[in-house]
Amino acid sequence: MAASDAFRPITPKGREALQVSGSHFVRWLEKASIGSVTSLLYSPYLRTRESAEILRALCHPARALVEKRLAPGSDFDDVAQLVVTEERHLLLVSHHPLVSALVAFWCDDTTLAPLSPGGFATVGLLCPERGGAELMEYRPDAVWSAT
Repeated sequence: MAASDAFRPITPKGREALQVSGSHFVRWLEKASIGSVTSLLYSPYLRTRESAEILRALCHPARALVEKRLAPGSDFDDVAQLVVTEERHLLLVSHHPLVSALVAFWCDDTTLAPLSPGGFATVGLLCPERGGAELMEYRPDAVWSAT
């Protein structure tokens, strides 16, 4: 067992689930004509670094960087400002409840189920304000159909 949450690795089951859901995510991006991931930003915690490596291998972003503002306990407004970028498609790997709260805020929808580990949300973000995004795809439990 890790001494702290920051050093807890992704489990073998989590690694396998992320590989499957990440593959489905990449296929969905292609089918939806969203375009490939241009940047991957992730929390410095061990399991998110490991998750980012899996996603990096699947998504092939031009850049992948550790971002301390994605760690648990980060300031909501700092993370919101992090996404104000010229990037076409930014992929964030972070922790619950931060990402779930951001998606609910940006889409102005408090009825969304929280994202589980391996879950995905794709939003078209016009501005990082309440209601400033369109929810394009929401897979809170990382469950994908065979299509």
